[in-house]
Amino acid sequence: MNIKQLVIHVSCLSALVAAAACNNDTPTGNLEVAFEIGSGVPCDNVEDVTVKLIKFGAKPDVDGVLESTAELTVDCSAGKALLTSVETGKYNVIVEGTDAEKTVVVDNGLTAATDLAEVLEGSDTSAGTIKLSPTPAKLLFRWELNGFLDQCDKVPLKNFEIIGYKNAGKSPIAMGAFACDAPVEDPVDFYRQLPDPDRDLDGDELDSIEIAPQDATGNTVGARVVFNITPPGAGKTVKLSVSTKCTDTTCDLECAASPCAQD
Repeated sequence: MNIKQLVIHVSCLSALVAAAACNNDTPTGNLEVAFEIGSGVPCDNVEDVTVKLIKFGAKPDVDGVLESTAELTVDCSAGKALLTSVETGKYNVIVEGTDAEKTVVVDNGLTAATDLAEVLEGSDTSAGTIKLSPTPAKLLFRWELNGFLDQCDKVPLKNFEIIGYKNAGKSPIAMGAFACDAPVEDPVDFYRQLPDPDRDLDGDELDSIEIAPQDATGNTVGARVVFNITPPGAGKTVKLSVSTKCTDTTCDLECAASPCAQD
């Protein structure tokens, strides 16, 4: 074999390797996601909007987080985001809008399970217009059992009933409860977050929170407390603390501060 033939064979081999590499490249496409708040109202306090694509059927990691395949943040006023070179496939589309404090104040949480899009190889596709709505407020609650009776199995109190109100405490909007021995989610400050799967805690309306001590059958077993607050706004967090004074038959609640106020 002469030098010229050797060069030709090497060139052909290189071309075959390159072709194989190209064939193994992940196919991609582009996806445009338009979004609007409610019926198309102005962005107002929403500054940035982040669009995330989560592989359809993906499972959360050990921390309960769903990893996004693609993500892009744009100005809210843009009204849309173009995600390019996205791996082909079917995705759940997650859209979140944040305010100046980086709080998520609007999202598509009401429809995230059905906001789907498919990315096609070499194509520009659209997810349509994703509707955003205000995120609910978050209510964090902690308590301390004072006195000799300082363990849940020694007191009549078994649950803390929580009711959130609007209209100056007249109209209930959310209700829930914490077991006295509920696991602590925050090992530093000992707060528990009130579950709100239906997003009932409207932060623009929440102005009063009632907390009552109950026994195992749901009967009130002592003095309740009421926190009257300024509505925190969408997505904002309300932190409340109470202490208890228990006997063998009763448990009275007291606010950590007087008058009752947020932490």
